[in-house]
Amino acid sequence: MVNRCGACGQDTLGRNWTFENRPGEVFCDSCANGPRCYDCGGPSGRAWVFDDGRKQCDRCRSSSVLDKSSVLALANVILDFMHSSLRMSLSPLPEIHLASLDQIRAAFETPRPDAAGICIIKSGSHPTILVPYGMARLPLATLLTHELAHVWVFQNARTKLAISSIAHEGFCEWVAWQTAIGCFRSQTEANKIAKKDGRYGTWFRAMASLHTSIPAIDIPILVSHEDSRIPRAVLKDSGKVTSVHGLGVGIFKIGRDKGCCNILIENPYASRTHSSVQVEARGTAYLRDLGSRNGTKVNGRDARSSALRPGDTIQLGSTSLIFDSVARPV
Repeated sequence: MVNRCGACGQDTLGRNWTFENRPGEVFCDSCANGPRCYDCGGPSGRAWVFDDGRKQCDRCRSSSVLDKSSVLALANVILDFMHSSLRMSLSPLPEIHLASLDQIRAAFETPRPDAAGICIIKSGSHPTILVPYGMARLPLATLLTHELAHVWVFQNARTKLAISSIAHEGFCEWVAWQTAIGCFRSQTEANKIAKKDGRYGTWFRAMASLHTSIPAIDIPILVSHEDSRIPRAVLKDSGKVTSVHGLGVGIFKIGRDKGCCNILIENPYASRTHSSVQVEARGTAYLRDLGSRNGTKVNGRDARSSALRPGDTIQLGSTSLIFDSVARPV
């Protein structure tokens, strides 16, 4: 049986190279050790070469996005998912343009030779996103989602503190990861995000560790440069951990109402808006009962309001939240 190289189509001569981002294909020595596709990271083989130097394999070329109407249609698919599944809405919507890598990197105030896209937001002007022309649909969707998440953060962040790169970029990577899985059903794209090397991979994994499931994220996970730890709430039901929620600066409502609560609990003994946790810029946190029917307890004692310390347990019927914090990665 002859195995054909997925890049050049030639016989692999029994030396079959495989790549995680190109499942189901094998590659010959020459292609496996040659140039890589900018989009998928696999061998580019008989590459298409863009004016800005990007190489693209035949497989990615078959779904490349080359016109503005196509990228806007893709953006609408992403925005619909962000709104319906992640409860993230943008207003106003950004302008989206296709550009070369040279144009994208020239738009940064400081040199960014590794930048693939940019979200430009200036006071008094419309947000603008630039992404590379000709990218394959799924890699472009991942990049575009990341940049749309940047817009959402700037429109919705309820803090005037400096936003750390760890929290900001990690959150945008997390949104792209959720969209790859939930909207495009692409485990390959999700794995590319989760296994990235360098700072983006580190920041994504830091944010993902705070979210074991899709949470209510009306307030993003944002910490200031001065914060040394990230506060979080570990939600348990009948003793089992069901989700973990990162807490930024702001007020987080807890209850059954999906319309206004940041931390949702499925508990018939909990009120629709049961209680709230307020996190201040200096890192202090306070619990407040919001007139719930069955009350709120902190460490086993009834509490209408209470300062919170790491390790405190908030009890709402059979549901408990452990207030703690995790070290902010560097």
